[in-house]
Parts: sequence; C-alpha cells; structure tokens
Amino acid sequence: MALTIKRFHDPMPPGAFLRLHRKHLVNRGYVATNQPDEYWQRLTNGDRVAVARRRAETVLRETKLVGIGY
Repeated sequence: MALTIKRFHDPMPPGAFLRLHRKHLVNRGYVATNQPDEYWQRLTNGDRVAVARRRAETVLRETKLVGIGY
C-alpha cells in the first residue's frame, strides 16, 4: 500500500495507538511492558518493537500515564 503511517494514525481515536517509530504504529492494548533503559517495547504476543530515539521520552511518558508495564 502506498500510504504513510500518518494517514492511518490521524483518523484514529486520540490515544488509541502509539507511534513508536516511522515504521511502527501499535495499539496501546497490546503493549505489555516498557524497557526504560532500551529503545524497545515488548508486546503481549512476545514481539519486541523498536522505539525511535526521538520518540522514546514521549512514548515512555504516555505509557506511564496509562500504567502499562509498571
């Protein structure tokens, strides 16, 4: 598909998905844990998804607000 992730992310309900990386848009309900010392998010299915260095602080703050993984 020749669309950017931003085209999918913008119409979604606010706060429903996390933009972790330019290639990764993740449903908050599937984030299992934070890895605060690394740039990774662990998902409920066991996968690890990279978090962009520029987005790491924002992602960590947003996941703490909803109590994911801590």
